Parts: sequence; C-alpha cells; structure tokens
Amino acid sequence: MEKYEEFTKGFISACKDILTKNELDNMALGAIVITIELASRFLGDHITGDKYFRIHRENHNLDRARCQIRLAQDMLKKYDAMCDIVRKYS
Repeated sequence: MEKYEEFTKGFISACKDILTKNELDNMALGAIVITIELASRFLGDHITGDKYFRIHRENHNLDRARCQIRLAQDMLKKYDAMCDIVRKYS
C-alpha cells in the first residue's frame, strides 16, 4: 500500500490538470484490472510455449501468472483503501 500511495501521489500530482473525474474514480480499479490482464498474458504465453516473455526456468510464466493473480486478490481486499488514497490526492 505504501508503494501504491507513493505512485498515486506522484501520478496525480503530475497529471492533475488533465485527469477527468471518471479517470480518478476508476484509478484503483484500473490498477487491479491491469494486474489481471498481465496475469492472463503470462498464462497465455506459458500455454503457447513461452514465446513472448523471456523465461529463466521451467514454468516461469506460470509462476508469474500465479503471483499476479495473488496480487490482484490482495488488491481487491484493499480496494476501499486504494480508493481512499486516490481521493486523498485528488
């Protein structure tokens, strides 16, 4: 959460004049969605033979997908706190 808060603070500070209310309202959800998207990309690459993401060991992309899914699950639990952080800086 500390890293999310620092990112959010810096991002909103740098973009505050161009971000819409809708973008700010969906910023926390966007972080979760992009994490799930990356999980699906890692899993898809694993299934199709590891041709896109470089791997360093067997099942590397599968493990990456699992880690991203766990991260998204954790973020979902902290969604309300993430929204509070966005509101704090916007």
